[in-house]
Amino acid sequence: MPQLLPAPGTLAEPPDGQPFPPHAVMPILTRDGYAVRAAFFPLAEGIAAKGTILLLQGRAEFIEKYREVIGELLGRGFAVASFDWRGQGGSERLLRNSLAGHVEDFEDYQLDLEAVIAAMKLRDLPQPWSLLAHSMGGCLALHHIAKGNSPFRRAVLTSPLVAVTGLGGSMAGQVVSRMLSALGFASTLATGGLGLMRLDPFWFAVKEAAVPALLVLGLVFCSQESLSDRRSADDGDDGGPRTGRRAT
Repeated sequence: MPQLLPAPGTLAEPPDGQPFPPHAVMPILTRDGYAVRAAFFPLAEGIAAKGTILLLQGRAEFIEKYREVIGELLGRGFAVASFDWRGQGGSERLLRNSLAGHVEDFEDYQLDLEAVIAAMKLRDLPQPWSLLAHSMGGCLALHHIAKGNSPFRRAVLTSPLVAVTGLGGSMAGQVVSRMLSALGFASTLATGGLGLMRLDPFWFAVKEAAVPALLVLGLVFCSQESLSDRRSADDGDDGGPRTGRRAT
């Protein structure tokens, strides 16, 4: 395991000077040994709790971004808990490059959620519990619920990340990602940086030329597949209803 950054035990105050409501911030250790930064926001003394909401962030987000949301939920009588997924915010990184978000396996995020749920039970947070999840957090919330035995009574998801849309759709993303991984580009940054790779100028030029070409090829291939599907549907070769995407 690489040398990891320690998880900070505080929240950074927003630049507008508005402080966070009273809270407790702590690192929570996951089953596989990583520390995720979690924050718990109790209701003021004397206020009857309507329950607790666990706020799940999207990719590359952090607790501080949701200060206004947390304040609104507290004002409506809900205790709030939130945390930073591994590899982002104040949680531990999996790479020495602390600016590069990374996770070994998408399933590992469930270990973060599992650890925070255990901490919520230990703190005996007010029932019933609910989920409020955005983007990647929405995808992970759906995955958690699909497994069954969830302690949450309800869930609200905003723009859940369940599929790639647009030209080629999810199939394009799968084809392109597999082609790039097969060519050894799995450790480069999606934003175009080199990540942990150190390439000489020749191989850097190859990478810069290959990536756009592979993206185009993948999109063209998937567009043709999609066009073929539409033609088959127009010809009425199955006549049955088409199912929607299944979240995993």
